[in-house]
Amino acid sequence: MTLGADVVIDRSIADWPKEVMKMTQKRGVDVVVDNVGRATLSDSMKVAARGGRIVIIGNTSGPITELDIRYIFASRSASSAAPWGPTETSARSRRSSGPAGSVR
Repeated sequence: MTLGADVVIDRSIADWPKEVMKMTQKRGVDVVVDNVGRATLSDSMKVAARGGRIVIIGNTSGPITELDIRYIFASRSASSAAPWGPTETSARSRRSSGPAGSVR
């Protein structure tokens, strides 16, 4: 909460997408920070508000996922990825994935 979040939801004890939509009166949130990856990214896309941002900072549940891109179109959200981990791993990731801040 010290990072500026108004509310924090523990996904292990709640249906977090449902709680987010309930708390925001179905509007969604301005920023989603997803550090899990495959297990949560689809739900992260669903709860982003129109014009919201999804920041991907990890893939602890796996790097490969399937997304329904209709949620990106519908919300007009922007996605970005931030390298995480040792410097050499981050540099190698940036070289293989394109320009900084892009998601391919």
